Amino acid sequence: MRRIFGYAGASALVVLLAGCGQAVEGSGGAASQEEGAGGAPELPAGVREGAAAQGAAPELIYSVQLPGHALAEQSAGVYGEDGYQAAYTSGGDIVWLTVTRGTVTGEEDCVRLPTVNGGVAAADSAVTCEQDANGWYRTSGDRHEYVVVHGDHVVRLDADRDSVDRDALASAAAGAAPAQPTDGEEPTGGAVEAPGGPESPVERGDLPEHGDGAPDNSVGVGG
Repeated sequence: MRRIFGYAGASALVVLLAGCGQAVEGSGGAASQEEGAGGAPELPAGVREGAAAQGAAPELIYSVQLPGHALAEQSAGVYGEDGYQAAYTSGGDIVWLTVTRGTVTGEEDCVRLPTVNGGVAAADSAVTCEQDANGWYRTSGDRHEYVVVHGDHVVRLDADRDSVDRDALASAAAGAAPAQPTDGEEPTGGAVEAPGGPESPVERGDLPEHGDGAPDNSVGVGG
């Protein structure tokens, strides 16, 4: 079943995440990140598969490196139709990552995007947009956000202005990348080839070497 946040659901999750305190590696509630192949941050298989099961498109499941923050695993899931969302926490601070399909080609597109605050799109929030080398810097009230286009994916990273500064937010959003398997973890869903290869015939002892290949059901000496 797809999870699309409404105001009440997101508020409850924000309270839950805020009460978790500092994310701790190996706690089961938050996932620490290490740099994966090609510099892409890693995500545990359970996080990727759980988000995909909710309806998030695998190619939209991204991860970011944000110093001092760790992924709150329970926050990872579908955003909108097939997008992805996750929260990164540090103490009581929460930074929201969302990834959707599309593009932002100008200030009009940027302003028109709803703000993301605690996983909720707030269409009535006043938004200002400023383009720089990293992407689009957006502000709304006490929140600020970077919008970076990666191909046809729109990556957005939203935080409280007092918890994460603009440079850190910009660097994390620009460095966002599709999630990679963790070290030593095999990708799921691949075909498993039987020993000997797919072309290897199955040997049967009851088939004669000559003739039409019918099974040999004759009775031997002694019955």
